Amino acid sequence: MVRKGAALRRVFALAGLNLAGLLGVSSTAEAQGFEPIPSLATPSAAVPMEFDAAPSGIAPVGYVAHHRATHCDGGACGCVAPSTCVTCESGALCDSCGSCGGQGDCGCEPCYSGWRCADPWYIGFSGGWAHRDTVFEEGDPTTFLVFEEGFAVNLALGYRFDLFRIEAEYSFMNHEVERAGSGGFDTGSTGNVNVRALMFNLYHDVDLSFTAWRPYFGAGLGLFQSELNSLYPDFFADPAAPAGFATSPINSTSDMPFAYQFRAGASLPLSDRTEFFSGYRYFKGETLTFASAPFASAAAPTFQPDGAEVHSAEFGLRVSF
Repeated sequence: MVRKGAALRRVFALAGLNLAGLLGVSSTAEAQGFEPIPSLATPSAAVPMEFDAAPSGIAPVGYVAHHRATHCDGGACGCVAPSTCVTCESGALCDSCGSCGGQGDCGCEPCYSGWRCADPWYIGFSGGWAHRDTVFEEGDPTTFLVFEEGFAVNLALGYRFDLFRIEAEYSFMNHEVERAGSGGFDTGSTGNVNVRALMFNLYHDVDLSFTAWRPYFGAGLGLFQSELNSLYPDFFADPAAPAGFATSPINSTSDMPFAYQFRAGASLPLSDRTEFFSGYRYFKGETLTFASAPFASAAAPTFQPDGAEVHSAEFGLRVSF
C-alpha cells in the first residue's frame, strides 16, 4: 500500500507541473529564468466586410471561407476573410457554412455580392408604359398620325460576364391612333399601330457598396417592323375627301429598317437567381415604307412615315439559369 500511495503522489505531481506549464504559471523552467511558452490564441471569426453585410430581405447566394493568415505579426495567427467576396476564380463558393470545413477551421461568412458568378445565362421579362411621338410622311408635314399612350412588352435572352451583359431581345409596342391628317384634313381616327423589334444589346452594371441596388446603362442595335391595323381616319368618310383616299380601314405591313435604343435603370436582387429591374428606354427606328395594298396604287404608291420614336418607363424580372 505504501508503494502504491507513493506512485500515485508522483503521478499527480507530474500532472500538476504539466498543467502549470500549459497555463503559463510558475514552474521549474520559470524558476530557472526561462520565459514560458505563450499559449496560442483561439482563432476569432473575422468581422464581415462591409459588402458582405446582408441587404434587407435578401438571401445569401453562397458562403465564403475564412482562411488562416499566411503571415503573422507577433504571435498567433488568427482568421482573416478573403480580400474579395465570392468570385468565379476563387472557387470558394460553398453550399453552407458546414461545407467549408475542408477549406480551413475558421468558419465562413455569407456572401451577397457573388450574384455575377452564379449561372451567367438569364431570361428577362419586362414591360410598361410607352409614349410614341407623332409621325409625319417624309417630305409632307400635312400627313401625320398622332398616338395615344401605349404599352411595350419585351422578352430577352442574355449572358452575363463580370459587370457586363450581352442580350438578344424581342420587343412589341402598341399604340392606338388618336388623330390623323392628310391633304389638309385633320380629324380623329380609329385603329392602332404595332411595332416589333429584334435588338442586340450591351449593358454595363455598376456595383455600389452602400446599397443592394445596382444601376445599369446600355445600348442596342437591330431591326424593326410596323403594322397598321384597321386604321380609319374620320376624313375617309368625308364627302369632300379626294377620290384617292381609301374607303375602308387600312391594314398594311412595312419593311424592316434599322433601329437603335438606349437604356438606364437599376436592378435589385430578389434571390440567388432572380432580380427585379426598372428603368427608362429610348427607342428610335429609321424611316418606314408601306408599299403593300392599299398603298400599292397610282394614287398612293407608298406611305413613308419618318420612323418610330418611343419613350418607355419599364420594369421586369431577370431569371438566371
